[in-house]
Amino acid sequence: MRDSSHEPCYTVLSQILQLVPRHLFEKQVSKHSGDRYVKKFDSFSQFTVLIYAQIRGHDSLRDITEGLRSQNTELYHLGLKSVARSTLADANQKGNRQGTALPDQ
Repeated sequence: MRDSSHEPCYTVLSQILQLVPRHLFEKQVSKHSGDRYVKKFDSFSQFTVLIYAQIRGHDSLRDITEGLRSQNTELYHLGLKSVARSTLADANQKGNRQGTALPDQ
C-alpha cells in the first residue's frame, strides 16, 4: 500500500521542475563548466534534491537523504537515484560547482 502523504510533494516538485527548462539549465551548467569532474551526481540532480528539501522543509543532510531513501521507488520518475549523505555534502561543499548555473542577465 502506498503512503499518499508523499504524493503531493512529488506533484508539486514535478510542476516546479517543469518551470525550469532543462536544456537552458544544462546550457548554463555547460557554459560555466559546472559539471566538470562530476561523475554521477550532476548539477540538475543536486538542484532537484535541493528543491525537494525546500518543499519538504528538511534542514539537514540526514533529513534529506532519509526522506529520499524512504521514497526510493518514486525517485526514478524525477530522474534521480538514491544519494548518499556524503555525496550531497561534497556537492554542496563545492558551492556552485566551479562557477554558476544562473542565467546571464
